[in-house]
Amino acid sequence: MARRRSKPEKRLEEGGKSSSRSGISLLLAFAAGCIVCSGLFFLLGSGKSPQVQSGPLNVDQLLRLSDEELAKVDIGLVNLLCAEGLDGSEDLDIQQCLATLDEWAEIVRKDTKARMPSFFNNPAKYDNSINLFKIVTMILCLKQDIGVDYNVDIMKREVFPDSKDVFIHGCLTGKKQGGCVSIPTLCVAVGRRLGYPLKLVCTREHVFFRWDDGKDVFNMEACCTGCDSHPDEYYKSWPKKISEDEIRANKLLKSLTPSEELALFLETRGHCLFDTGRAAEAQIMYAYAYNLMPTHVKLGFFDRVTRTELKKIMEQ
Repeated sequence: MARRRSKPEKRLEEGGKSSSRSGISLLLAFAAGCIVCSGLFFLLGSGKSPQVQSGPLNVDQLLRLSDEELAKVDIGLVNLLCAEGLDGSEDLDIQQCLATLDEWAEIVRKDTKARMPSFFNNPAKYDNSINLFKIVTMILCLKQDIGVDYNVDIMKREVFPDSKDVFIHGCLTGKKQGGCVSIPTLCVAVGRRLGYPLKLVCTREHVFFRWDDGKDVFNMEACCTGCDSHPDEYYKSWPKKISEDEIRANKLLKSLTPSEELALFLETRGHCLFDTGRAAEAQIMYAYAYNLMPTHVKLGFFDRVTRTELKKIMEQ
């Protein structure tokens, strides 16, 4: 579902990063003296991990939460709970996966701190945006240091029987590979642990993520070699062309709310169920997802059940 860049973002031998941030020019005014005084703690985020230990224990409990309550639950936990009971989740240890996310976030934090001089030596390389620098550093650390890999072969398939291919435990364990749902979700889960305001975003047949603090807003693409940043305009024609009417009607290219994030994971769960012969269970998941995000129907995800069938299920 995602192309491979001809000139990917790669880590420089001297310890810096390269960035092309196509089509985005976000100028961040800052004074060097003020930055030094504020300290690296401010630059790297608060580092407060989401409260996950006392969170929901299963999908049923997730479905009972309001949007405000879901916002307090770690997106990693939400994703992993939606993977439970699927093929490929037999050895899933949610607490260990959450501990791994915490560990990786700390690795990223230390790496970002160590590489901070490369930003100040040449901030123009990152469009003068400390936030862009932090996200590029995070993605490259996850990929090149930790070993997470985008598996383009996953997204060439039309069926997804193995939950490891589409949920983040596939990125956190074993071969550490994922596709266009699990890779951006992993990035958001790690980034939020660092205090970064990251959101998932849907276009037709693809998911990416963005930095969105209400002032500085930019998209990030990790489903490629290295990483890249594209404006919304790019996703109007890739991976599938979409019209302005479709964007408005289906609320595409918008930052997902916590409930809509859950809908995306429920829909993904439905795919795994459907593709392993558990169609009745799949339809229930699709119906729950439709209830949370009805505009998302028939955009390449809810392609195993019709809108009419979903409405009938919801009325039962």
